[in-house]
Amino acid sequence: MPVKETLRRAIVREELRRIRERKRRARAAKLAIAIGRSKALRAGVKLGAARRAKKRVAAAARKAAAARRRRLLARRVVRRALKREVRRVAVRKVLRRQVRRAAGRRAVGAKLRTARRRRAVRLALLAAGLKRRLDARA
Repeated sequence: MPVKETLRRAIVREELRRIRERKRRARAAKLAIAIGRSKALRAGVKLGAARRAKKRVAAAARKAAAARRRRLLARRVVRRALKREVRRVAVRKVLRRQVRRAAGRRAVGAKLRTARRRRAVRLALLAAGLKRRLDARA
């Protein structure tokens, strides 16, 4: 057993004895232990952390490890999801399907307005002689 431990215990025992002899008023043994530890500290004895503090540190370490695991798992999930994503931003087939589905949900008047707008754009492109650009849009 290290010297500091025996010294600390001796000081705590001395404090317990003083309480039993009524030289010091304390209601609980825990208080006597606390007083003894504080005297030992003042005397220059280096004390280890209390049991509760050790438990707290261990619990914090467990919590940090769990958080680290959650972050790694989330990163892995995101990476897999991104791998499944389509590389090109606007795949024509997918966009066409989305436009058709959206059009199916819209009112007739809105569809007509969109058709008229697209027709006007097409005519403007033809008038400007941008046939190539028109073919790319189809």
